[in-house]
Amino acid sequence: MAVTKSKSGNRENPRYYMKIAVNVMEKSIAERNRRSPSPRVGAVLVFPNGDYDVAWRGQFREGDHAEYTVLDKKYRTVDLTGCWLFATLEPCGPNARKKTKVPCSIRIADARIEKVWFGVQELNSKASGGKTYLEEMGVQVGQFDKDLHKKIKDINNEFNDWVEEENEREKIADSINKGGLNDTFKNVDISSLSDDALQLYIAKTGNTFSLGSEELYEDLLNKDLVEQDPKTKKLIPNGNSILLFGENPSDKYLGAVLKVKADYGDGGKPETETYDKALVLIPDLVESWLRKVIASSVDTSSFTRRKIPHYPIEVIREAIINAILCKFSHKSAYVS
Repeated sequence: MAVTKSKSGNRENPRYYMKIAVNVMEKSIAERNRRSPSPRVGAVLVFPNGDYDVAWRGQFREGDHAEYTVLDKKYRTVDLTGCWLFATLEPCGPNARKKTKVPCSIRIADARIEKVWFGVQELNSKASGGKTYLEEMGVQVGQFDKDLHKKIKDINNEFNDWVEEENEREKIADSINKGGLNDTFKNVDISSLSDDALQLYIAKTGNTFSLGSEELYEDLLNKDLVEQDPKTKKLIPNGNSILLFGENPSDKYLGAVLKVKADYGDGGKPETETYDKALVLIPDLVESWLRKVIASSVDTSSFTRRKIPHYPIEVIREAIINAILCKFSHKSAYVS
């Protein structure tokens, strides 16, 4: 334990501890061999006399939350009744951790911490809810001064981007679970499908029937992609069909989009693009975009000059298709 005597001498100046937490946050250690980025978090435990101790994410072991480090690893056997806690990120909610691990909000309440200040709100839907839980348990909760939020957000840009993607995938999963991919929608008929998507489907499957033909509609019926209204005999696309061929899939499935990012790791700004078209169209659209943004060199070894991409487009295309399949199977997928 390394308790620091407070220069303020008392606890009448919460901002003093907020700034310490923000500075400590920069010491956070990222987890290795982890696909998702780790947030950088700093924490300050303040004792009733104003003295304090600090911790940061991964201080003693990779993945350990800053709150856990300062409360359990440093002061597990100390009575912390009446102490204050400052954390740059909202402590994780009661449903955030696996069964063998105690979420930070529960850990804080169990330690009888009197007041908690946090910097920015936890936006990850799987980890949110800490503020609400603490208040329900009688802990006073406040937030850092607004001018300190920018530095916290800036240093966590990569994590915040990942959270945005993760929340978007959750929206897709929720809308799919609520709507059901085999269910049909009101005010939707065969005209809601994209001609370009259907034409590509015909070409890729090697069929000879034409767009709008009875043969095409019979094929879609046989594959359970459309249903026929028993009264009107009209064909009605179901959820699968809307995702595959819909003119605007995101009208029915919120967030049914694919975001791609080309980051060369050279410190430059990544190239990004978003696609909300029919699923069958996306691979070709992404491939076309990649050929524009990926660096290439000119092959002059023959009479015909041709561009050679620095990265194999075919391999990247396969990765993109796999990511699309994962994304719409409710699995985590982000094309980068």
